[in-house]
Amino acid sequence: MGETLSPQTAQRIADSLALDVLRYGGLLADPPGDDGLLRTAPLFSPEDRPQVQAVVFSGGVSEYIYGREVREFGDLGVALGRAVRQLAERCAVRLLESERGIRATVLGASQHSVQLSGNTIFVSDSRTLPLRNLPVLLPEVRLGALELDRPSMGRALQSALGMHAARPGAPASFAIAIRWEGSPTFERLEAVAGSIALAIDSHLEPGLPCVVIVDGDIAGLLGAHLNQRFAGKRAVICLDGVHVHEFDHLDIGEFGQHSRALPVVVKSLLFGTAAGDAHVHH
Repeated sequence: MGETLSPQTAQRIADSLALDVLRYGGLLADPPGDDGLLRTAPLFSPEDRPQVQAVVFSGGVSEYIYGREVREFGDLGVALGRAVRQLAERCAVRLLESERGIRATVLGASQHSVQLSGNTIFVSDSRTLPLRNLPVLLPEVRLGALELDRPSMGRALQSALGMHAARPGAPASFAIAIRWEGSPTFERLEAVAGSIALAIDSHLEPGLPCVVIVDGDIAGLLGAHLNQRFAGKRAVICLDGVHVHEFDHLDIGEFGQHSRALPVVVKSLLFGTAAGDAHVHH
C-alpha cells in the first residue's frame, strides 16, 4: 500500500487473479483460497467440480484475452488478459472465440442525485419515507390530444404494471413515470389521476404508497388529484424535476429538517451497443 505499482508487481497481481478466475470457474483442480472475490454464491462446491471441456471469456478483459485490443487504459487489463490466456492454454480445455465479448459487460453504473423543493412536489404522508430501489415503469401513455382517451391510458398502464408483476422477484413497490404533454387543465389532470389510481389499485399492495414521476412542473397538481382519488386509503408521492428512463431505480429520502428539501437518487445501468464502445475493466 502506498507504493508505486511497478510492471513486475502488476504482473504478479494479474497472475494471482488469473489463477483465481480459472479456479472459480472449475478449470483448475485446486480450489481458490477463499470466497473473498465473489459477489455471488460459488458456482459449485470443490468436491462437485465439473469436467470443463470448453471455455469462452467475456467482458472488457476478454478483448485482451482474444487479442482484439492492445491499447492500455491505466489498469490491469493487458496484464490480466495475457495471464488468463497463457494459463487457459495450459489447461486441457478448448478456448472458444467470442465475437463481441465486451457486450457482456455493464459499461457503466451511473447515478445522480437531486434535491427537490417541498413546495413544488406532493407528499401526502412523509412517514412513508424513505423509499429505496423503486423500479421505474414507463407506460406508453399518450397525452398529446386535448381530449384524453381514458381506455387507452388504462390499457397502457395495465400493460406496464402487468409486465412488472411478471418479472421474477419484482419488488412490491414501484414508481410510474409519465411524460406530460399539453395543458394541465382540471379535466386532463382528473383523467390521468383517475386512470393511474384505477390501474394501481389492482397491482399495488394495500398500505404501499402510489409514487408517480412526471416531467413538467405539475407534480403538486397531479398529486392533489391522486390524493383525492385515494381518499386517504393510500399515501401519494408525486415528483417532478427528475429525469428518468425505464429500468432506472429510485431512492427517495426524507425531508430535510430545516430546508424541506427532498433528496432523490436516480440509478441507471448503461449498456454498450457494439464492441469497442467503451473500455471499462472492473
